[in-house]
Amino acid sequence: MEIVHRNCIDIEHIFAEKAYYAYLKNINNVIFTSREIDVIACLLSGRSSKKIASLLSISSKTIENHIRNIMLKLGYNSRESIIDFIEKSDKFVHFKNHYSNLLIKAAFELELKKTEIPIKSNINCLIIYSNKKKTKDLFISKLEKHLNFAGIKTYSDPWKENMSKCILSNKEKIEKADYIIYVITSEFIERLDSTRYDIKEEVSVFMNTFKKSASHIIFLLLDNKIFSEFDKKISDFACIDLAKEGNYYFLVLELLKKLLPANNLNKNIDNFKKQYETMVTHFSIQKYPI
Repeated sequence: MEIVHRNCIDIEHIFAEKAYYAYLKNINNVIFTSREIDVIACLLSGRSSKKIASLLSISSKTIENHIRNIMLKLGYNSRESIIDFIEKSDKFVHFKNHYSNLLIKAAFELELKKTEIPIKSNINCLIIYSNKKKTKDLFISKLEKHLNFAGIKTYSDPWKENMSKCILSNKEKIEKADYIIYVITSEFIERLDSTRYDIKEEVSVFMNTFKKSASHIIFLLLDNKIFSEFDKKISDFACIDLAKEGNYYFLVLELLKKLLPANNLNKNIDNFKKQYETMVTHFSIQKYPI
């Protein structure tokens, strides 16, 4: 298995983050946690405990505890020894690239948090997604987290056949939703096709019953395999295509432009895009065998 890593959270990275950390966690038979991987990446770039704490949004004391645990695992007593150990491994470059990801993620989340203060939107979003598992997938969790950073309240429901009837039985949930966001994957499309279920009819029920306009129904298209026939069904609604946006960050920014007044976000979006371009320009695509 391979993960194509583009030094940013892109399509592959979002859906394979656990596998990515799994690749980095074993260095010469020493096992590290995901947070320890983050700390090691920062140490390799010469960051102090205070700076690492700021970047990872945790306390300096917690960072020091992680560093001590790393040294105990390796049998070393200095940060320099940790750096030497990683530099001699076959994953040194991957850790350096991981640090660039952390910088991009931190810059993105900072701009999201900046939008919350002036906006005070009190906007609520219902996110509907397809997932046969009992737990949310990584994408939904990240999306909710980042919308929350921007001051947008979210609640999510896994899609089920006759979804409109289920929600009509719990009107309070959809009545307080300013926007309904459908997260569409090829697996979602396959479920709709197998049951011959018309998603447009479902959306029409929401619009007619709860007086939602078409602009308040948003479809996020996450898969290149989404068929043109489905595109036709949702052509009346707002659609954001992950493949066209290029990466997860730009997808969320485009979504925020639809959820929030654009004039409040232009500066934040421009700031992040400038930082993003600066950070990724100097890094080439790396492949990670799992």
